Amino acid sequence: EKNRPPIGKIYNMSGMWIDVVLCLIAVGLLYLSAEALVGGSTRLAKALGVPALVVGLTVVAFGTSAPELVVSLLAASRDQIPISLGNIIGSNVANIGLIIGLVSLFRPMPANPALLRRDLPVLCGTMALYFALAYTGSIGRPQGALLFLGIIAYSTLLTRQAIRQANPKKIPAVVTGERSVAGNRFRDGALVVAGLGGLVLAGHLLVTSATGVARALGMSEWVIGVTLVALGTSIPEIATSFVAVFRGHPDIALGNAIGSNIFNVLLVQGVVSLYRPVPISSSLLLFEFPLMLGLSLFLFLMLRIRPRVGRWQGVLLLLAYLGFIWVKVLNPA
Repeated sequence: EKNRPPIGKIYNMSGMWIDVVLCLIAVGLLYLSAEALVGGSTRLAKALGVPALVVGLTVVAFGTSAPELVVSLLAASRDQIPISLGNIIGSNVANIGLIIGLVSLFRPMPANPALLRRDLPVLCGTMALYFALAYTGSIGRPQGALLFLGIIAYSTLLTRQAIRQANPKKIPAVVTGERSVAGNRFRDGALVVAGLGGLVLAGHLLVTSATGVARALGMSEWVIGVTLVALGTSIPEIATSFVAVFRGHPDIALGNAIGSNIFNVLLVQGVVSLYRPVPISSSLLLFEFPLMLGLSLFLFLMLRIRPRVGRWQGVLLLLAYLGFIWVKVLNPA
C-alpha cells in the first residue's frame, strides 16, 4: 500500500498517454488532409485551365504549409502563443536540418539554377527580415502586413516566371499528385473541402493534446511547440521530400524544404501576426533566430560553392538539428 502511487498521479499518467495517442492521430490526419487538399485543388485547378507549373509552384507550396498555418492560428486564438511561435520556428529548423539533412544521406540533392538565382536569396532575405522584426520585441499587425505582402510578391513572381517558362511537359506526379485519369470536378472539390476541414480538426486536436502532454510532463508550451508540434506539422514536407527522392527527383525535395520555410515566415507568421501581435522573448534572439538565419546562410553558401547537397553536408545539417532538439529538451529555459 505504501508503494502504490497516488490515484491522481495514475490518472495524470493515463491521461498523458491518451494525449500522446491523440497527437499521433492528429499528425496522421494532418498528413491525409494536406494530401487531399493538394491533390484535389491541383486537379481542380488544371481542369479549369490553370497551367500545371503554376499549380505546382503555388498550390502545392501552400498545401505543405497549411498545417503550420492552421495549428499556429488555432494556438494563437487560444492564447497559446509559445506553441504558435514554436511551431513556426521549429518547422523552419526541421525543414533544413532534419529534412534536407536526412534526405541527402539517401541521395545527394542537386540545386536547380533557378533555386540558386531566386529562391535561396529570397530565403536568406526572408530570414534576415524575420530576425530584424523579432529584434523589436514583438511582431505586430504592421509587421504581419509586411510579411503577408512579401508572400503575395513572391507568389506573383513565381507565377509570372512559371507562365513565361511554361511547356507542355507535366510536372512529376510527386509534386502535383496527378493521376493518369483526369479527376471528376465534383470529387476534387469535395477533396478540397474535406482537406480544409481535416486540417482544422487535426490542428485543434494536435494543439489540445500537445498541451496536455506538456502539462503532464511539466514541460513548457514553448518546448512542445518547437519540437513535437513542429515535427508533426512538418509531416507533409517530410513525406513529399522522401517520395520525391525515391522517385528520382531529389531537386524537388530541396526546393520543397526551401519553399516551405519561405511560406512559413511570410504566410504563416504574417497571418498569425495580423490576427494577433506575437511577443518575442529576448532569449529567442540569442539562439533560435540566429540558428534559423545561420542554417539558411550556410545552405546558400554551400550551394553557391557546389550546387548540390552531398552526404557530408547532410550530416552537418542533421547534427545541427539534433543539437537544437537536445538544447531545447534538456535546457528549455
